[in-house]
Amino acid sequence: MAFLLHIVPKVGAFRGLSYKDPTPKTEDLYMQSVNQTVTALHAAVKRVHQTGIDFSAIDLDTGAPTRAGEYDLSDETYRELLRRIQKDKFAHTDAELRTAVIRYFNNFKPKLQNAKDTKRWTDDECALNALKVMALPPPPVAEKTGPIDSAPKAQ
Repeated sequence: MAFLLHIVPKVGAFRGLSYKDPTPKTEDLYMQSVNQTVTALHAAVKRVHQTGIDFSAIDLDTGAPTRAGEYDLSDETYRELLRRIQKDKFAHTDAELRTAVIRYFNNFKPKLQNAKDTKRWTDDECALNALKVMALPPPPVAEKTGPIDSAPKAQ
């Protein structure tokens, strides 16, 4: 195809197919655009490092908090999350995640269409109840670390 485009005369309807090097002005505009983009990215990353990111559980269409039963894919995602954190008996579940999952399923009425759906919801409901009564482990204590170059002293 490239060969064919190369031999077609660049006149008439094919004039737009001809290649022209960008002018110095075009190159300057391009470089300014790239530099502005890089500067904006650096500023955004710096803001994230300073303030952190808030991944609020909001419906991006309405701006309201997400609610169970509103969107099937969200419901299935939260149910999958619940099953995954249950696999290790909630060992890696902190208070924030626990609260988010419990809050999401508050007043949830699943759409049960067959026996398989009913069985899955029964399993998920058991996992949710286990999560609700689970005792949370104490938060990890930050270890004090010395300088990087310190090695254990020989005795």
